[in-house]
Amino acid sequence: MPANAAAALRDGSAFQLLSLDPNYLGTKQRPNDFHNWNALGSTPVSSVDRAKLAELLIASAPENPGAIAACFNPRHGIRVVHNSQHYDFVICFECLQIYWYIDDDAQPTILISESPLPAFNDVLRASSIPLADPA
Repeated sequence: MPANAAAALRDGSAFQLLSLDPNYLGTKQRPNDFHNWNALGSTPVSSVDRAKLAELLIASAPENPGAIAACFNPRHGIRVVHNSQHYDFVICFECLQIYWYIDDDAQPTILISESPLPAFNDVLRASSIPLADPA
């Protein structure tokens, strides 16, 4: 996990967790568009849940042995502000990748494991945010 991504996840403000539809929208912007994926809903995350989600996601990066699937069907996203910049994380626990952006500029892909998935879904369910069908 790049240091600036980890710092944004741990220390940024306005932490939002999103539920995404894994069907790619293409390049045309839409009202609920999150980097060309339709947001099914989002919720601000409490400091306790945020710390848990951030640490689980950061810890999952070294758990990945270099495995990557050919798909990218993200069902989760994070939006956070850190050092006056917007950090967006588009997360696919199916193929174990994160596409992430700083102020809409794409960064190198982060490989992760699926271990944080239950915690992410628990936070979304607790806020009555719909989840996409599982893979």
